[in-house]
Amino acid sequence: MERLGYFSTLEDLEAASDEKLTKEVNAVSQEVVVEYLMKLRRENRAKDELLRKSIPPAYEPSIPSSTTAASMPPIPSSSTASMPPIPASSTAASMPVLPSSSSSKFVDVNAAETPLKYLTVGDRIIGKGFYSGSTEPFSINLSTDRERFGFHIALRPPEQLVYNHQSGGSWQTEIRDTYTQFKTNSEFTVEIRAGLTEFQVFINGVEKQSFPFKVRHLKLAQFRSVWFVHDPIGNRFCSIKAPSALPAFTTLMPTQYHELRRPLKQGDRIKVFGRFSLGTIKFNINLTRSQNCYNFFHLDFRPPETIVMNTYFNKGWMTEIRDTYKPLGEQEVFEVVIFCDIGSFRAFLNGVEIKKFPYRDDLDKIDQIELEHGSNGNGWFQLEIHQLSYTTILMSCCLP
Repeated sequence: MERLGYFSTLEDLEAASDEKLTKEVNAVSQEVVVEYLMKLRRENRAKDELLRKSIPPAYEPSIPSSTTAASMPPIPSSSTASMPPIPASSTAASMPVLPSSSSSKFVDVNAAETPLKYLTVGDRIIGKGFYSGSTEPFSINLSTDRERFGFHIALRPPEQLVYNHQSGGSWQTEIRDTYTQFKTNSEFTVEIRAGLTEFQVFINGVEKQSFPFKVRHLKLAQFRSVWFVHDPIGNRFCSIKAPSALPAFTTLMPTQYHELRRPLKQGDRIKVFGRFSLGTIKFNINLTRSQNCYNFFHLDFRPPETIVMNTYFNKGWMTEIRDTYKPLGEQEVFEVVIFCDIGSFRAFLNGVEIKKFPYRDDLDKIDQIELEHGSNGNGWFQLEIHQLSYTTILMSCCLP
């Protein structure tokens, strides 16, 4: 039973490699395996039942349609401002603790992880450490929403450097380089710079080989946190400077991608809060499949009052469904809810229901949400995903 404790949830079982799962299961008796799986199933069903009870038969908006920016508390422009209040329905208690220091300063890394904002090109992550002279390896790691080791930089004294990442719980092809040996009892720095298709790496200011994340099917927006593995004898990272977990949007933001912990099912809800800016181009929410550019549900807002819903499949758009909405005011805060109903999506803007959009394929093909922000300061600032067994706030940040 202790060995199976490695898989604390059904999601851990699903994410484990075949080799790991076989090794753990073969180490115990069949009775222990059955007992453990039944325990996990009972816990999962209990979570599902709690969330089912929280889903109302009809949608009730949490932001009245009359709400405007003037009636809302001011949202600071600084990227290091405090996080806006999170609705009581979220599991805030399970969220990682954000660093209290400004992102422009180095903060202590005694905490297990440091949350990252959604990375963009030009962002820098700098870790400062102390080298004791030990030959034991130590590492700096970036996690994604699916993998603990989204990008792994291992320093293996005296001078070996190894990059890698995991996919499906398995290590992929290594990239190796060398670095100038550190002096005993000296400080060192490791810097990661985000590029369009790769991470640049610098050791004590000297550029080393890059890590091509794009060809490994990774995206900047997937990286969620940075964490360290220290040498118990003495080599360790002591502080970090990284982009704030509360990003500020620029005038025109690229698409942001948010991968789901599991595909959508009937009863799931997606809630997105935004702030409207006059003069913006269209902005939208997309429920997609990440592997083949399949846009299952495209909910497009075209100011001043047009809504277009459609599906993109096999390199072409299908038949549109159009509706209208009440025009939004300058800097008005608004809310969009998408509910996965029986046979169709039900969408609401500030509590007013939009035309239903019938499913054009199976819900379980959707594994990603894409947000297009528009322009001129328009943008989404909070995304909530309420799925049976999960309530996740993937994005909570400030607009300028």
